[in-house]
Amino acid sequence: MATRIADGRQLLVALEGEPCPSCRAGSLVRTEYKGNSAVCCEECGTPRVQLW
Repeated sequence: MATRIADGRQLLVALEGEPCPSCRAGSLVRTEYKGNSAVCCEECGTPRVQLW
């Protein structure tokens, strides 16, 4: 279980700063989405990854 959590966090870190594939205008930032750790676009707000 701890490995899955670490893998999820590594995924969030790896995606941070990447361009948004939905709008191409923003970049991805680590944040919360519906109470979960996530990576969302700072411009359009689209979540790309969400950890439960």
